[in-house]
Amino acid sequence: MAAERIIRLIKRTPLFPHLALFGNAVRLRPELLELNLSRERTVELFKQYVEVVELETVRFCNRRCSWCPNSFIDRISTKKFMPDGIWQDIVSKLSSIDYAGTFVWSRYSEATADPSLSQKIRQVRGAMPRAWIAVISNGDYLTEKLLLEMAESGLNRLCLDAYIDYEGGYSVEKATNAVATMAQRLKCVLGITREGMSAVEARCFHPRAPSVWITIASINLSVAENFYNRSGLVKGPFPEGFVRTSPCSRPFRNVTIDWDGCVMPCCDTMSDAPQHRGYVVTKLKEGEVDVIDAYRMLAAWRRKLCGFQVGNAPCRNCNISCYPSSALSRGVYGMLGGVAMHSPRFVSPLLYRISGGHRQRYRP
Repeated sequence: MAAERIIRLIKRTPLFPHLALFGNAVRLRPELLELNLSRERTVELFKQYVEVVELETVRFCNRRCSWCPNSFIDRISTKKFMPDGIWQDIVSKLSSIDYAGTFVWSRYSEATADPSLSQKIRQVRGAMPRAWIAVISNGDYLTEKLLLEMAESGLNRLCLDAYIDYEGGYSVEKATNAVATMAQRLKCVLGITREGMSAVEARCFHPRAPSVWITIASINLSVAENFYNRSGLVKGPFPEGFVRTSPCSRPFRNVTIDWDGCVMPCCDTMSDAPQHRGYVVTKLKEGEVDVIDAYRMLAAWRRKLCGFQVGNAPCRNCNISCYPSSALSRGVYGMLGGVAMHSPRFVSPLLYRISGGHRQRYRP
């Protein structure tokens, strides 16, 4: 509880949002806003600024949680897998540029529903030895055997959600029991645990896979700060009429790929959703459009989201990573963004790294 209070106090200090803005502002290289970049320059920018490649290799989730678009989009009746040609091309292209950021199984699917997950992790590790490999899972299909297989294949990070019966309300006791039960089932040893009305989160390790950083979290989704509206797809505990005016860094640092090769502007958008089908950036096609091309095409979204302004759909009502639109925040962002935009090429990447950018996300 004490640790949670300290974190909350830090986040409430007037300077906290401006520290986050620093990293966003120094990304503003003019080339990142250009649609007609050369392949060579796009590769350079990809290596400098992309922190996360996130994807799903199966279109399936065994749950229909009320806070997720899968509550009204059918991803449970049938499984569909990423075509092998698309998968191989993603791995090949990232290998060719020695990708060293995070490669994570995420999106709106259950990663462990893919029976070839361990083999795919092994392939990524062989192709991208410097990458940080992560899997996000609800843990329902996860067994100790699969955990050890993924660890042996080269997994670095495993993020597990321990769900409770939310109909009866959230409590620290229920969340703590859910986390402990999952750890016991997987024969993991519970380490440092953060407990509070916002969430219960435990860092764990398995004695036979000590190199894998495992966290099990049970989150209170009735708290507004924990609930994201998925670019307007779901409703949550937010003020009515909320409109976003903050810049967004996602199209600068993330490349998000759905099971069929559709590239989305960010992790909150979903190509399956009828409301979001018009926001597909491009679709990967072997020999024609690859993951490097997709990052160049994201320039159109970077243009829309690089400043303080009222955005268009689907970003207009998105509540993730918002900053206060104050004179101070605008001033800090404008000043640093101006330096990045008009400085020599080496300055922006240098400032970006100083700010903590290009760190391995999902990493301790």
